[in-house]
Amino acid sequence: MEGKSTKFIEFILGAIDESFRLLLNLQTRIVTTEDRVHYFVSINNEKLFTRKDYMNIFKEI
Repeated sequence: MEGKSTKFIEFILGAIDESFRLLLNLQTRIVTTEDRVHYFVSINNEKLFTRKDYMNIFKEI
């Protein structure tokens, strides 16, 4: 079986498929204002921030 990569290719395709499923689930998830604020605070090192700072992260709002 030297030189055959079938199992590896099946593994990689399975990982890609799972990644796409997770991505699609995230895109269809409804994110609330509270979710966005919690996320922003978790990545923001400053205690104070402006609306502009917030909008730079959440451009789709």
